[in-house]
Amino acid sequence: MKINKVRFKNINSLRGEHTVDFTTAPLNGAGLFAITGPTGSGKTTLLDVICLALFSRVPRIAKPITKSVVIDSGAILTRNTQDCYAEVEYECKKGVFRSKWEISTARTGNLRDYDMFVSELPNDKIIDAKKSEVPGINEQNIGLHFDQFVKSMMLAQGDFAKFLQSDKRERSALLEKITGTNIYRELGKKAFEKYRTHGLLLDDLRKEHQVFKDQLLDHEKKLAFEKEHSALKAQIDNIEKELKELNNKKNLILEVEKLEKELEHLNDEKATLDKKKKAFDALEGEKITKHEALIPVANDLNEWIKTNEKENDLRLELEQVENAITTVSDEIKITNTSIKQLVGTDYNEKDIIGSIGCFQEKTNALLTEMQELRMTFTEAIGNLKPLKMHGVAFDPQDLNSSIENYNNSKQKIESELTNLKTELQSIELNKMHESLGWLDDRIELLKNAIPLQGRSEEQNKRLEKLSTEIQNLNTQIENLPKAIKDAKQAFERQERIVKLVDEKMILSLRVAELETHREHLKNGEPCPLCGALEHPFAVEKQKEPTQFEKELAEEKAKLSKFHSELVKLETELSQTQNQLKNVQEEFETEQETLKQIAQQLDSALQNFTSSEIDNGLENLSDQLKNQRAKLQDYINKSEKLLALKNTTEDVKALKEAFEKGMLKRQEFAALYPKSEKELATDIQNLRDGWNSLNQQLKSQNEQLEKEQKAFSEIEKSKSLLSQKLINELKPLGYERIENAIENRLSESDFNQLKKIQSELVQSLKLNAQAIAERQRTITEKRQLTDSLELETLNLKLETLNSEKFDKSETLNALDRQLKNHKDNSAKVTELQTQIIEAEKKGKQWVLLNQFIGDATGNKFNQFAQDLTLSQLIVLANRRLAGLNDRYLLDKAKDDEDDSLMVVDQHMGNERRSVKTLSGGETFLMSLSLALALSDLASRNVEINSLFIDEGFGTLDPEILDQTLDTLEKLQSEGQKTIGIISHVEALKERINTQIKLVRNGQGFSTLEVQG
Repeated sequence: MKINKVRFKNINSLRGEHTVDFTTAPLNGAGLFAITGPTGSGKTTLLDVICLALFSRVPRIAKPITKSVVIDSGAILTRNTQDCYAEVEYECKKGVFRSKWEISTARTGNLRDYDMFVSELPNDKIIDAKKSEVPGINEQNIGLHFDQFVKSMMLAQGDFAKFLQSDKRERSALLEKITGTNIYRELGKKAFEKYRTHGLLLDDLRKEHQVFKDQLLDHEKKLAFEKEHSALKAQIDNIEKELKELNNKKNLILEVEKLEKELEHLNDEKATLDKKKKAFDALEGEKITKHEALIPVANDLNEWIKTNEKENDLRLELEQVENAITTVSDEIKITNTSIKQLVGTDYNEKDIIGSIGCFQEKTNALLTEMQELRMTFTEAIGNLKPLKMHGVAFDPQDLNSSIENYNNSKQKIESELTNLKTELQSIELNKMHESLGWLDDRIELLKNAIPLQGRSEEQNKRLEKLSTEIQNLNTQIENLPKAIKDAKQAFERQERIVKLVDEKMILSLRVAELETHREHLKNGEPCPLCGALEHPFAVEKQKEPTQFEKELAEEKAKLSKFHSELVKLETELSQTQNQLKNVQEEFETEQETLKQIAQQLDSALQNFTSSEIDNGLENLSDQLKNQRAKLQDYINKSEKLLALKNTTEDVKALKEAFEKGMLKRQEFAALYPKSEKELATDIQNLRDGWNSLNQQLKSQNEQLEKEQKAFSEIEKSKSLLSQKLINELKPLGYERIENAIENRLSESDFNQLKKIQSELVQSLKLNAQAIAERQRTITEKRQLTDSLELETLNLKLETLNSEKFDKSETLNALDRQLKNHKDNSAKVTELQTQIIEAEKKGKQWVLLNQFIGDATGNKFNQFAQDLTLSQLIVLANRRLAGLNDRYLLDKAKDDEDDSLMVVDQHMGNERRSVKTLSGGETFLMSLSLALALSDLASRNVEINSLFIDEGFGTLDPEILDQTLDTLEKLQSEGQKTIGIISHVEALKERINTQIKLVRNGQGFSTLEVQG
């Protein structure tokens, strides 16, 4: 992975937009370059920009950079700026990509949420993804997550300097932090937790296994229970067999009783059916007999009924046709009258359709002339429509008023134009539109200038306020040194007082220590300390030491008070100086802003005279707007007058067409008083009505003749059929056909009655059969009951059921015990299998816990850190060989202290602790470890861009040259781009290509690439 280009704006102290292009000169040919600048100038900001653009993270802040982080920390966004962004173009195995992070301020002054996106080059196609997904896309492209990226590309050898000087315990913690291998500690904890969970599960299974095992029956008791169970089962089977026989006999007795009740019910049913049969024969029998007698002549009767109905239908149809002929004749008379009224003098009773045709030709000629005049009128109206936009409209309903309004408008506009010419004498009216554009330009200039003038006034007020604040701060700064000096003198005086009191107290304590010795001194005997024979103070009371302690505490309290006052004044001076610096920077910024506003204002007003400006920009703007409005009014009125004059001929044509049209309309009204639209409809309706009515009259007459013929034929057929039927009915006792028809039943009624009659006969037959069957069955079943009584059977059944119940209870109890034994035995076997399976499965956790598990995770963590350290030392020695062939790093042996060891190959492989290394040697070791960690973190990813931070200041010139030679060799062999962050002058002189950061007086920095 290689960084090609970095672009950013307003990040930390680097205000404005900056670009660092590693693909162009001088950086593309240098390979090794330096990032230089004073402390705080923003040297590491370049690294922050790369991380921010790729991962929305920076190494110096522990969490992702969001809006809230920018607001709370005050980091990333440069002070007093509205937006910022960080953008990186990088090259990897998957291609070339551009990743960007940005944030800005809304119009309300509130910070918007950040945005982030990544695009694929060279097409610059943005990859469709949410902003939260962009760091993951970059991670997949590069092959490194954020921590690996930082460790692989940004080599902070300062961490390894601490690592080299620490003991084993601290070194393990630092190594875990540097390499990010805390996962081993978590694995150790997880292994212990799995082992503990497995143990608890196994204990639970064993306890449950023992519970079920304790509930099993012993062998002898189980055999006794089984023997007793078999005996009881045989006894219950015998009882059930006897119960079955008794229940069968009981069921026979109950069944006979049931059959006797059914026989009684069937006898009652027979009596009911006999009664229904007699009633039906009395009521419906005669009807059935009469109907059956008429069955031979049924066809002739049905034919006579149909012929009679057809005769009645034809008689009704004849009446309807005769009525229709009368109605059509009346309608023909009415239509004839309507036609006569319509055509007037053209009416010819012998040729009514021809009369209508003559009238239609006459009216159509008038309508054609009216249509031509209407078209002329409409065309003229259409030509005059453009006048509507000038406020002149022609209303066809009130044409005279419209023409009068047209003439008045022309006169009014001519008068208004004369007045406007007088007011616009200063304007070239022969170039109206050019003059209008000139006024618009001046108004637009003033529109931009007025806000600038307001901003200029506000900026002056702001500068005045800042100037006052600077004066006040200068006054404070002038007064504070004297106050600090006085406070310092008071503090020093109090220090001397405290010292004196402290000396007094020490002296008093010494005296107090000798008090016990004084009590044993005797005059004439030598003092063991000074040898004196007289002891004048031996019996004197000494002053209490606690009084000095009290006095010392009071004086120390005063000293603390003086010290607090001094610190307060010094802090106030520092804060005031910083505040003054900030306000002065702001004053300079605002001055620059005022200068820019003044330049913009001068540019906007360069086309205006001093006298115009002196009257006030607002007034001048109002005057120009008023003048423009009048000029626009003059242009509009001129265009309107021209339009009115161009339509004079159209107005004349409109008036002439209107007058002729009115005459033709009067002539048409004399022929036809209704509207034009109704004429064609009326003519067509009358013509169609006349033809239709005559056709209907002809059709009805033909229908009448047809119906009369059919009626005559049906009357003849009926007469012949009636004579035949009379001859057939007389032998049956009927004189009239109608009487025979009355005694006939309908087919459905006859069938219904015959059905009822048949069902009654059938029911009686089935009833007789059922009675005989019941009597036979009762006789047979009585013979099988052995003449036992129901009461005796019930008593025997009750005794046997009671005996069965008692034995079944005992049997069920034995069943439960034997079943529980069987279930418990199966559960014991199942749990034993589970225990064996659990022991088998849990063996891995027992072994894993034995080797790596413990509650804190230290066991596996220390083992893993030891392996990581070994691997890191191997990689570091490879790098160290290129930097300096004298030293090798190694782990301490058992008889050495717990620090890392250095093997001095120039001194016979002498081993010594890294704590004995000089500053330059420590840097070489830490740089080797940092490069090794980069190799370790990017084992599967090719890293072609490296950044190394401070530490070169500890190297002597020879080692510095050797280190730079090695880095240049590393760069040339791997085609890497290596950046060194430093302020060492010798390094600046050695490396020609530099990204140089320079601070200005306002606290911001500028970036420039030198080569």
